[in-house]
Amino acid sequence: MKGYPRVYLDPRQFSDDSVTLDKDGEHYLRRVLRRRTGEQFVALDGESRAWVCSLGDGKLGHYRHDYDAVPPLTPGITLGLALCKGSRFEDTLEKLAELGVERVVPLETDHTERKAPSDGKFARWTQIAKSASAVATRLVPLKVSRPRTLKSFLEESAGSIYFCHPGGARAAKIFASCESHLTLLVGPEGGFSDEEVETLSEVGEKVHLGPLNLRVGTAAVVACALVLNSAKECG
Repeated sequence: MKGYPRVYLDPRQFSDDSVTLDKDGEHYLRRVLRRRTGEQFVALDGESRAWVCSLGDGKLGHYRHDYDAVPPLTPGITLGLALCKGSRFEDTLEKLAELGVERVVPLETDHTERKAPSDGKFARWTQIAKSASAVATRLVPLKVSRPRTLKSFLEESAGSIYFCHPGGARAAKIFASCESHLTLLVGPEGGFSDEEVETLSEVGEKVHLGPLNLRVGTAAVVACALVLNSAKECG
């Protein structure tokens, strides 16, 4: 079952026993993968439905049976991730989608060097998140939100907040508690500024990821993996 190609569709494209592919989905299946009429694929609505369908005529797909996609993991992680240069941010999104992170919010911080993305770049980020989520057989894809300032992100955050910074408590100790959802922050290459650390310390706990200096993407993947691995103990 894991070998079927998978596409996310808008819930409105699902009917009682069929789906209607959008332009991108049809192109991916018929042009990129060269799937023919009658061959099967998985259609996911990004919420609760995952169907094995067979390609019909045109954009139509016919329901065959349900597909065993992976439901959202616990704890749900909202990751505030500082913007970084080059393709590293995109590579990180791909890995976070494969890990099972719930949402990524790009952050503009005092030491952030990269500007907020254009509409085209943001659309690419969203597509990367969906594609990687499909590969990982996620029922619900990774959500990428519009960039926020650190201040606005903290104002909307709920639940426990943790931020990665030297001198904090060991991650294994911090993440051992069983929570249904948490907020995690990873700063830019230059780290959070002193003022930001002071602000973050008032609302959250500082987490130390080890003695080595990690790039933004590496720190994000390590931190999220530690959170999800610790959750296994909550069984």
